[in-house]
Amino acid sequence: MQSWAESDPAAAMAYANALTDRRKHESSINTVAAAWAAKDPYAAAEWVKQLPRGQFRDQVLNSVINAMAMIDPPAALDLSQALGSANSWRWGMSPAQQIFQQWAGKDPVAASAKAAEMTYSPQRSQIYQAIASSWALTDPQAAMNWIKTLPESDAKRNALQSASWQLAQYDPKAAADFADTLPPGQPLDNFFSAIASSWAQSDVTAALAWAQNLPEGQAKQNALNIVCLRWAQNDPRAALQYAQRLQPGSQQNNFIRNAALAWALDEPRAAQVMLLDMPDGDRKDSFLQGMISGMAQNDPAATGQWLATLPDGTTKQSAVQNYVNLSWQNPRQYLELAAPFAETLTNSNQRNNAIWNIAYCWLRTDPTAAKKWLNGTTLPDNQKQALLNSVRQ
Repeated sequence: MQSWAESDPAAAMAYANALTDRRKHESSINTVAAAWAAKDPYAAAEWVKQLPRGQFRDQVLNSVINAMAMIDPPAALDLSQALGSANSWRWGMSPAQQIFQQWAGKDPVAASAKAAEMTYSPQRSQIYQAIASSWALTDPQAAMNWIKTLPESDAKRNALQSASWQLAQYDPKAAADFADTLPPGQPLDNFFSAIASSWAQSDVTAALAWAQNLPEGQAKQNALNIVCLRWAQNDPRAALQYAQRLQPGSQQNNFIRNAALAWALDEPRAAQVMLLDMPDGDRKDSFLQGMISGMAQNDPAATGQWLATLPDGTTKQSAVQNYVNLSWQNPRQYLELAAPFAETLTNSNQRNNAIWNIAYCWLRTDPTAAKKWLNGTTLPDNQKQALLNSVRQ
């Protein structure tokens, strides 16, 4: 059918349209329409017009219109609207979105002007996203300048999100300069994260300097964390050395934690040696937390075996606490592994909390094994009963 459609689409379509089996009928028409539209979308469109309105017609029409949009986007849009397919966006990417995505690749200024005329706001919002994504591939700065002219709305925020990643990948410095012109909000925070991720891959020093100068807040911390992770993935020792020179506080702790996580993912034994050489304090605690997370991502069982080799003391207690904390964040992997360690915590409050949290998660996945373990723990009987009651409810 494919080769016939390519050589004589009109004859192939006549044959397909005469088939009585519904599945073969629709499948054959789709095949022929796609091949016909690739050669002559206008003729294919004329044939599609005679199909009854409905979901099948929209499916065939999408193929034809998409092919036409590659040649003549305005004509494709006119056809889509004339045949009543404009609202079929509810079942996926609309013909209008496909058209404007192609149009923006050819003439983004004309495409954006036409998009502003669309009256149905949900559809217009999705069209803006399609234009922003396509335009940003060829000229991200121009795309961002266009987005700035849009009125404040969800449509503008969605378009910004579509284009921001492209600009950040293409020119993170220009993206950072553009970000300075945007109002505060979640889209800007997401943009900061995109810039940090891209810039750190090409110039971690410049990315770090930029992130440190961001306004104080969660967005700045997120950007710094991303830069640190990218840096640590490439050179964990250098990232850690830098972190240790920072002023004590949350920024230093987060930087050390992320550097340790990346290092432990790649070289767990080297990270373990570094840990043992560090003096007790916040920096060691942060390093330990990151290292346990990194090691456990690779091999939670081996991480538990390493914990068992540590001498009793503050370091081991902190390591055990971090390991146990992972158990209820990732219950399928860690519960049975972490359960024995929970009972080794010397602080009674920490121990009881750890036992409670592990049992609470475990009782939902394997109640028989969880109850057997829980009964043998040091958790007070009244707390055991309260825990069992809470799970039954």
